[in-house]
Amino acid sequence: MTRPQIIPATRPNPPSRLLKRWPWLLGLIAALTVGVGIGAVIGMGQVPADDNPGVLAALDDIGQLKTTQSQRAAEREREIGERSSALDEREADVDTQVAKFDEREGKLDERKTALDRREKGLDKREKAIKSDERQVKANTVPGDGVFVVGKDIKAGTYRTSGPSASGIGSCYYAFKSGTGSDADIIDNNITKGQATVTLSGGQIFETTSCSEWKRQ
Repeated sequence: MTRPQIIPATRPNPPSRLLKRWPWLLGLIAALTVGVGIGAVIGMGQVPADDNPGVLAALDDIGQLKTTQSQRAAEREREIGERSSALDEREADVDTQVAKFDEREGKLDERKTALDRREKGLDKREKAIKSDERQVKANTVPGDGVFVVGKDIKAGTYRTSGPSASGIGSCYYAFKSGTGSDADIIDNNITKGQATVTLSGGQIFETTSCSEWKRQ
């Protein structure tokens, strides 16, 4: 008689993957739990940024710095404006002075031109006067002296107004044979008024206490 074959009951095998992941999942859950707890504790000890004295002080410093920089910028801008205005005034003053200088220089140029013209006129007049003086001198015989006609004086007709103011009250003139003191008198005359003589080359003419004889 054969015995019946007994087949043992089989148990389902647990998935190996689930067993391997289980410790990892537990660790992750524990880490999250610890992190949340620590964050809560830290969060309870922190102060919001709006109420943090250090942050507020830093913000105040930044605000004061910005205010100071703004004030300095405004002050610098004001100083630059004042300096610019002062420079504008100085430039205007310089322009005024330059204009006055140019005006004075123009007047000086005009005056110099006028003076140059006047100087040229004076030079011309002086030359004319000197020429006249030379001509008068060449055609004038002094009231006192002995002269050789053609050598000392020109030949021609001469006239005197009469006795000189410093003379003896009469005009004396003569024609002589020579210039020495022992020369003979060829002709002579004494006058208290005007007198006229005609002199020829080679004659010796003497005049004493007379006004100048002028060639006619």
